[in-house]
Amino acid sequence: MTHTHTDRRRSWAAFGVVGLTAGLLAAGAAAPAAAQEMPTGPAAREVEALACAPRAVTALPAPLAMVEGGVDLKKQTFGAGDRIVLGNIGTEGLTVGRLYFLQRQLAPTVHGDDTDRWVNIHTLGWARVERVEGGQAVAAIVYSCDAAETEDFLAPFAVPTVPTPIPDSGEPDFNNAATVLFGPSRTSVTGAEGMLVIDRGADQGLRPGQMLTIFRRQGAGGLTEVIGEAMVLIAMPDTATVRVTKASQPVYRGDLIALRK
Repeated sequence: MTHTHTDRRRSWAAFGVVGLTAGLLAAGAAAPAAAQEMPTGPAAREVEALACAPRAVTALPAPLAMVEGGVDLKKQTFGAGDRIVLGNIGTEGLTVGRLYFLQRQLAPTVHGDDTDRWVNIHTLGWARVERVEGGQAVAAIVYSCDAAETEDFLAPFAVPTVPTPIPDSGEPDFNNAATVLFGPSRTSVTGAEGMLVIDRGADQGLRPGQMLTIFRRQGAGGLTEVIGEAMVLIAMPDTATVRVTKASQPVYRGDLIALRK
């Protein structure tokens, strides 16, 4: 007999709270490591924003598991407090009691001739695994950056470190500039305090806290117009997520970012 996702979700819903509690005890789940716990109080907001920040990679790692639906069969989208059913669990497996990022791959970024080069990772939040049985699991969404749906996936969780600005009085290198790829959810424009992904990363010398200069070239002569500043938040190997700290006008996809010498 072939079982659909809905059939499997009904089987999980039938367990109820009692079944989940028994499963946790039977698994002997240890308390999650302190390194997995998000801060509370005033520090939480900035760390949560960084965890939800857009990012890009050149190749998507294998998902740890896929969202098949919700324990509540009436729901099609899922947020904080909802319990989701997971399938297609990878070879690494899932650990009861641990947090995992919920993420989605957005449409490929088209940038000049680099069609399909960048994989845009949209973080939807994070969830804690409550039960694993066979090839499926149930997790509770702890925090939601955006609504999760079926076919979204789990990725390893780590609490991000909010960088401290690095004092830098160097001059901008306008001749070796990075390019703005996109903002959150592939938006093409942002302003002060907005986040952007650029096409330079740790392999090109970027590091968290580094200050950058935002500019564009005007007219046939390519005159340089400085329009703002940004700070590196996350440095991936080939890309970086930055926050616009100052902007005299909106920053668009295709604008340029100068590293400081």
